[in-house]
Amino acid sequence: MKAMWTAISILCVAHMLALVGTLGYLAGTGRLSRPRVEAVRDVFVMTVADQQAQEEQAAEEARTLAEEQARLARLDDANLGVEHRINRLQKQEELLRGKLTRAEADRKQLELALEQRLRDLEQASAQLQEERDLFRKELDRQAKLRSDEQFQKTISILKGLPSEQLKAELDVYMARDETEWVVDIIDALDKRTAQKLFEEYESPADLEVAADLLVRLKERGSLNLPDLKAGT
Repeated sequence: MKAMWTAISILCVAHMLALVGTLGYLAGTGRLSRPRVEAVRDVFVMTVADQQAQEEQAAEEARTLAEEQARLARLDDANLGVEHRINRLQKQEELLRGKLTRAEADRKQLELALEQRLRDLEQASAQLQEERDLFRKELDRQAKLRSDEQFQKTISILKGLPSEQLKAELDVYMARDETEWVVDIIDALDKRTAQKLFEEYESPADLEVAADLLVRLKERGSLNLPDLKAGT
């Protein structure tokens, strides 16, 4: 162990002598002076200071970059939230627009239906008024007819005829297409005479004529309606 420390001591002395020799050589040759030593020291001192400053600046830039990245990340998250809300609002707007479109279509359809219904009612009202006018005219005509002396004489004569002959007389009017006149006559007869008249309608053709006459009598509201069972 002592030998090892002796060897180390010798190496240290040798390095020190070499350094002193080198410094002596540099000083002897004019390459080493105090100002140059201070300049070299200053160079190394500035380099260490600059390195420390650069390290501090790099650390500051790293912190700044990290903060910026964090801020951008927050902005991205915020933008994602805003985008989500915008998408949701857009979907809600689309749904609302669809509802409004359907509501507008339903409104137009309802308007069309109401307009059609109004036209139908107006047409029905006009038709009813027309039928009412015709009915009034018919009532006026029948009232004038019953007050007509010639018509009353004709009814008196026909009432005195046998039912078979009465039917024959009416068949003549029917052959001349004077159906309404025949209805006027039957309506003016008493119910017993009308009943016997319809009993004469026995053939299929006569039954069709009798049925038509009865329909016309009902449309007039005649109270002088015979019983069809007697003619069947």
